Amino acid sequence: MSDAKVVAKGVAAGPEAVLADMARGGQSGNIFATPIFWHVLQDCEDLNAELREIILAQEQKVPSASKSNIGGWQSAPDLLTWGQPAIATLARYMRAAVDIATIRATALNVFRGQYELFAWGAVNRKGHYNTVHLHPQATWSGVYYVDPGDTEGVDPGGRLEFVHPVAAAAM
Repeated sequence: MSDAKVVAKGVAAGPEAVLADMARGGQSGNIFATPIFWHVLQDCEDLNAELREIILAQEQKVPSASKSNIGGWQSAPDLLTWGQPAIATLARYMRAAVDIATIRATALNVFRGQYELFAWGAVNRKGHYNTVHLHPQATWSGVYYVDPGDTEGVDPGGRLEFVHPVAAAAM
């Protein structure tokens, strides 16, 4: 090994200069950031009543898909193809939510990307629930409660729990 003195840039000026340089030029970012967007739609009672009827009628006609549901009923991810005007209105609201959320998460002024929406109907009655699960290859995932069930009492319906996506990916 050589006796040559190695001096890192800034070190020769002393520790205070190194700290000042770090404060000015240090970089930071989010490696596991999880953006969340939420909004409660107002004045949608008629839409919700129509969607409720459509979903409950489908529950009577089509066997449940087995995904994350424990009890209850879940459709295939084809709800947006069912064809009723109320479903089209819901799809319009979903697209707007994705556009707004994407603009806010990326600091763009306008979002011009392309994406596909998938949705399914679910009916969970007392004692039914969905297990912790992932939506692989989804940039955004959403929940829209047509009828959250009983919202009062010891065991209210419509509860939603999020877990850290990195930890959930190990499941």
